[in-house]
Amino acid sequence: MKKRQVWIKPEIRKEFEEKIIECLSLCQPHHHETIPVPQLLFKNIGGNAGHCRFDFFVLNSIIVINPAYFQKENGYNEQLTNTLPHEVAHHVCDYIHRKEDRLRPHGWQWAKVMQWMGRKPARCHKMNGEGIINRHERPYSYKCGCQTAHLLTARMHISIQRKGKERVCRRCHKRIVFQGISVKGAFLPTSKPIEVSVKPAVEKVLTPVTVPDSKFRVTTKFVDGILQNVRVPVEI
Repeated sequence: MKKRQVWIKPEIRKEFEEKIIECLSLCQPHHHETIPVPQLLFKNIGGNAGHCRFDFFVLNSIIVINPAYFQKENGYNEQLTNTLPHEVAHHVCDYIHRKEDRLRPHGWQWAKVMQWMGRKPARCHKMNGEGIINRHERPYSYKCGCQTAHLLTARMHISIQRKGKERVCRRCHKRIVFQGISVKGAFLPTSKPIEVSVKPAVEKVLTPVTVPDSKFRVTTKFVDGILQNVRVPVEI
């Protein structure tokens, strides 16, 4: 849940919240306790259309809807009428059967809640995920001092570009820099090509060591009232 939330128009959020209340009203007659209303968030979560996480400490859930699918054909309607009830069913199932062990995510309990809402217990959505970057994909290309290609995920790329975190190559121990992104099989370089410069090794300059002359020795004497180190010849 650490990903940034996406700003959604108030009328869209209101429509989704009303849909949650509608789904809960269909499930409430089948349970003696009052089912709490889950929290609704809109976040880009890769290829997943939605997600529900139940918190056993507060006995409530956080439902996340991926707004990236709103741009797909009939994607908004699918998210509202299919994905959201699917996640609400997870919330209701986890709340009612929270004391049971080994509760399967799409087991018979979840399927029963879906039937309460008058829906078929479909596990996966049928929307086209083309063009939506999956969080496990590595489309961002980086290079280091030894010219090794490093492919990073969107999360790693954001941590470097926005948060200023640095990553180094395990071979040459040089910082990796962004080169471009792969989209639909085509490589798009950065607007400003980045050259990976390798700093030349700095040669260590040795300071010459002066060897004391064996014919003289250093002694401390008062010269014109001032204490100074004076070289005097060694008597053989």
